[in-house]
Amino acid sequence: MIRFAAVVFLVCVSAAAVATTLTPVGHDRVTLVGFSVAPPPGDGWVTADEASFRVQPMPKVQFGKKLGADSTAVAAAYAFAMPLTVKDPAGVLKLAMSKTQRGGQRTIVTSSTAELTTINGASCISGVSAADDIGVPGHAGDVFRLTKWSLICLHPQYSSFVVIMDYSERLAPGRQSPIQQAERDGFLQSLMFERLGRRITTIEVGGNLSAMAHSPGTIWAAYGAGPGNVARIDARTNTVVTRIPVGEHPTGLVAAQESLWVANKGSDNVMRIDPSNNKVVATIPVGEAPVSVIDGAGSIWVANSGDGTVSRIDASSNQAVTISGVGREPMGLAFAEGGVFVSDYAGDRIMRIDAATNAVGQIRPRVAKSSFLLADGNTLWVNGKEDAAVVQIALGPDAHILRRIGDVFGQPGRMLRAGGELWVTDLDRERIAIFDLAQADSRPRYIPAPEIPLNLHEGDGAIWASSFVEGAVLRLDPE
Repeated sequence: MIRFAAVVFLVCVSAAAVATTLTPVGHDRVTLVGFSVAPPPGDGWVTADEASFRVQPMPKVQFGKKLGADSTAVAAAYAFAMPLTVKDPAGVLKLAMSKTQRGGQRTIVTSSTAELTTINGASCISGVSAADDIGVPGHAGDVFRLTKWSLICLHPQYSSFVVIMDYSERLAPGRQSPIQQAERDGFLQSLMFERLGRRITTIEVGGNLSAMAHSPGTIWAAYGAGPGNVARIDARTNTVVTRIPVGEHPTGLVAAQESLWVANKGSDNVMRIDPSNNKVVATIPVGEAPVSVIDGAGSIWVANSGDGTVSRIDASSNQAVTISGVGREPMGLAFAEGGVFVSDYAGDRIMRIDAATNAVGQIRPRVAKSSFLLADGNTLWVNGKEDAAVVQIALGPDAHILRRIGDVFGQPGRMLRAGGELWVTDLDRERIAIFDLAQADSRPRYIPAPEIPLNLHEGDGAIWASSFVEGAVLRLDPE
């Protein structure tokens, strides 16, 4: 429940700031990830300055209105995905409301009420609180009245996704609110939930969850900043059945050759685990700071970001061969068309290793700051941090860009091809973007995720995602 504490101060003083840019909001419904809201129906509302938020929960929308020199009204809606499995929705909602109704550094709560309710199939709680605001700038000794109407809901398809609606008014001493109840209620009652297209189950694993892999009936998740672990998740029960100690800062996983291979960035090695007994059966030295691992052409390939090499491991002998010349900072790996493609993050280029000869070459075009690759038939999907886009490159002698998808990401992360769709994690905006590749200019639909959604895998009839910071694995089943 830690994330609830992060929004308390925001809610308690939410009427304290209104827009610095006076842009009328109009009356169009605003669609965010997982839900939509309508601006208050009255006149004079403007888009509020996002800088007034002390924390940055996503997604969010805020409208403001001046009611005098220092009296204001603010209507805000924001949301976040918790890393916790919600087993007691009523308890979660009551705790959330109790935190939003607490006083802050400059507010003293004088009264509050709360009531559980249901809205469009979602478990919700509504509440009203009143507080004395004794810290309005330029008004030392004056007591302003702050009244807040709050609505907190758990998304009906994703009970770990919290949506908060907050309408608040701050009034100078002796001033009465000029806003009609219909204006206030019009905003609070406008909440509508968007279909996510997936039923989402949260599985708690551990912080710094860097890598995932799938084998039939099992999801493997590597986590830990220091001495790390690999959690084995039973895909039938969605429970962690065992935890296997591995090296420092595990960052790469692949299930292949009847083994699980773990790249330990902090230990400069790869560990081989026997899934039949969950034991480490070999520890193989590789280059400096290995970050990713894949299989292809009967070998295990490891990108070593610290020394600009790739290690090729023979699974029959557990011996590694070092391949140099693959760039300044190799990061992402993908196997396609008889070769291993390597993204050179610092060198802004894509390299190719011929699996038959280990010869290294460079492909065109260049992609700046790429960390992840996805092989898709005879094409390659590449993410680019610098221009916040993903591109599809046709492989072969005349390598060229087939498609570019941009203008929708904060920072694109890992990619997954699922049927006719491309799934891309957005590392900055706490969401997963899904594109219909049958459409030439597809606008994405989104699924919310906890902070830094890093991994994507498909298996056992579901899509699996993970959060790096919050240490949660999400199971996304078709509706």
